[in-house]
Amino acid sequence: MTLALETRDLTRSYRGRAVVAGLDLAVEEGAVYGFLGPNGAGKTTTIRMIAGLIRPDRGSVRIFGESHRVRRLAHVGGIVESPALYPYLTGHETLRVLAAATPGVDRRRIDEVLDVVRLRDRARDRVSTYSLGMKQRLGIAQALMGRPRLLLLDEPTNGLDPAGIREMRELVGELNREHRLTVFVSSHILAEVSQMCDRVGIVQSGRLVAQGEVEALLRGGDLVEVRIQVDDLAAGRRVLQGLPWAEDRGESPAGEWVVHLRGGDAATLNRALVQAGIGVSSLVPQRMSLEDFFIQVTGGARQIG
Repeated sequence: MTLALETRDLTRSYRGRAVVAGLDLAVEEGAVYGFLGPNGAGKTTTIRMIAGLIRPDRGSVRIFGESHRVRRLAHVGGIVESPALYPYLTGHETLRVLAAATPGVDRRRIDEVLDVVRLRDRARDRVSTYSLGMKQRLGIAQALMGRPRLLLLDEPTNGLDPAGIREMRELVGELNREHRLTVFVSSHILAEVSQMCDRVGIVQSGRLVAQGEVEALLRGGDLVEVRIQVDDLAAGRRVLQGLPWAEDRGESPAGEWVVHLRGGDAATLNRALVQAGIGVSSLVPQRMSLEDFFIQVTGGARQIG
């Protein structure tokens, strides 16, 4: 396994409080890695340390095996928080300024990256006329100018409408598949991460609480959701009160009774309902979602950011 990014014991404190504490990340080359956590979990601070914008108090960052700050950053491009753009310049001028300041990058590269981010037809328009999604894509174009192998994206879909979110998801997939970029992306939209990323790391209070392939994490979680149809819901809920491993989650929009199981199983629940004289016409286990898993490992933290 070749690692595009590896951190060991990465730690950073502010005013005596550890914002990132002993973080060990492993991002395989060729992956789209989702970095998740509640607000204040230390995601942006971590990305800033990876990008060399701030120094860790302790620990190390390796990018494609390189630990020397200057040499490792030669492999990296990215957007931290939001792209820095001049509204009075055109998209083409923005990239031309960057090309002039980047050794080994010629003007042909400008047209190449504009094609990649689908801005060629708006390249001569001022940035002030761009939508938020276009500005995000221009920021990615800036990040691509130096031909990085690892792309860091901090909340790239933040503030975008559904069409813009979909376009960003498609662009990330294209960069990964067709341009062979490893992508490290933080996001607050869990449904998007589950579609965009094949591997995730989840942090809480600056510490890593879960890391691995999305499918493996969801299969390995101890939370099972079942959707049930019974002839007497009130009686079913009374039965549930005697099962400490079963949690009543109310009714679904389709009118199904939703129950979460921790440590028990659907067959045992079904047997308990039937033995209580309750008619069960349907009991269907559901696949755990990434949101369910996130809430499980963070102890119920629902606010993502």
